[in-house]
Amino acid sequence: FDASEELPKIKENCFSCKAKDAEDDEVKDAKPRELPTSVLSSILRAVDKQLQILEDNDYNAERSRIAVCGVKSFLAPYEQLLCERTKTAKQQTLDVFFKLTPKKQSEPQSEDTEPQPPTSGIRRFFRPSHATKTAPDTDDDDDN
Repeated sequence: FDASEELPKIKENCFSCKAKDAEDDEVKDAKPRELPTSVLSSILRAVDKQLQILEDNDYNAERSRIAVCGVKSFLAPYEQLLCERTKTAKQQTLDVFFKLTPKKQSEPQSEDTEPQPPTSGIRRFFRPSHATKTAPDTDDDDDN
């Protein structure tokens, strides 16, 4: 069994299948086919399971490795499609958290914002020693 001879044969068979599929697609004038993400995902999982069984049970490791690599390389476009779809779906669900909700124009602006606590007492506790006073403070002036 020579692996270098088998791979070109596999690729050649694939190209002949593509040519037949192209001819079939031209002949058919049906509605466009769809492949739902759930179906695509389940197919790829099933193929992976079957390939694992093949690898685990074939006594010729090189043969099973070539077969597994060949099948996975042929399924790579579908893996990429599934990856793009799941990434897009995750991005759409995350966008919900980052979108701004439009504010109602009829209500006053002050009702839309949360009330802020007063900050007048903060100066008493956090007075920087190098700061200059701009207005006299009578209630927290301890120098008098």
